[in-house]
Amino acid sequence: MKKLAIICVNTILISLIMFLENTSNVNANELTWNWSYSNPSVVAKGTFITDEIPNSAGFFRIKNITGTRNGKPIIGLQPVGTAIPGNPSNTVDNLISPDESQHLTVNGFGYVTDQGEYANPYFADFLTPSIHSEAFTVGSSLSSELPISFSVAAVP
Repeated sequence: MKKLAIICVNTILISLIMFLENTSNVNANELTWNWSYSNPSVVAKGTFITDEIPNSAGFFRIKNITGTRNGKPIIGLQPVGTAIPGNPSNTVDNLISPDESQHLTVNGFGYVTDQGEYANPYFADFLTPSIHSEAFTVGSSLSSELPISFSVAAVP
C-alpha cells in the first residue's frame, strides 16, 4: 500500500512538471513583446514571442502571437512566406523591430481572428512619407487597407 501511494505521488508530480513545462510560453532563448496598433476604426493589441537574437537588419522573427483585434481574439499567426487570404501580392515575413522609425518590414506579419478575419500590418516604405499600414481581409476579399499607428516594446 505504501509503494502504491509513493507511485501515485510520483505520477502526480511528474504530470504537474510536464504540464508546467508545456504551458510555459517563453523559453530562455525567446523574448516577449507587447504590441498595439490603431486608427479610428481599428484597435489591435497583444503579445509576441520572438527569437532572442535579431537578424542582420535588426529584426526579430515572430514565433507566436496572442491578442485581439477590435475585441475579437487572435488565434493564429500567418506562416512566413504566405499571404493572408484576399491579399495575395504580400507574403508575410513575421519580423518586428524595436526601431521607432520602422517597426515592421514591407511584408509585415499576418494573423487570423476567431471570426476568420485576417490582418496584415506592414511598413509601406513605397509611400511618401513612409507609414505603417494594415491590410484587412474577410474571406478571400480585401476589405480595407488603412494607415495605422503601430508600437512595440520588449517586456523586461
